[in-house]
Amino acid sequence: MSGADLRGFRYALAPLLERQRWQLEAQQRQLAVQQQAIARDAAHQRALEQRYRAFGEASGRELTAGFDLARHQRHLAYLAQLRGEILGVAAELEFKREQEREQRVLCQQLQCKLDLLEQHREQAAADYGQQQASRIASEMDREWMARRVWHAQTEPQA
Repeated sequence: MSGADLRGFRYALAPLLERQRWQLEAQQRQLAVQQQAIARDAAHQRALEQRYRAFGEASGRELTAGFDLARHQRHLAYLAQLRGEILGVAAELEFKREQEREQRVLCQQLQCKLDLLEQHREQAAADYGQQQASRIASEMDREWMARRVWHAQTEPQA
């Protein structure tokens, strides 16, 4: 097919092929945005967990220095608040990861459809190239036959 002249080739499904490419690119952009959001939320969750551990350790050290009930209650309330935030971020993160998995599957499906359309286009181009080669061969045969007849008519008879 590499030697075939494809200048006249027009793929009938070209608009569908382009639309499929655009849909895939748009879905991939959404997937990238989702992955960035997941990375931000995961970093936020790690920071909250680090703050929770650090504050818990600091509170434990203060208890050994002397017990103040009011202060201890404030510390426990703050730790409970942090734990709630951590659990909220973890739930949101799991939800976003599920959405990411769904978007990834959709991207794979769109990629498969695009691959099929591109294979179809390549086959259609190969078929067109073969048709062109057959047409050219037929024309060359007709020309050869016409020349043969012409030469037979113009040659002197001996």
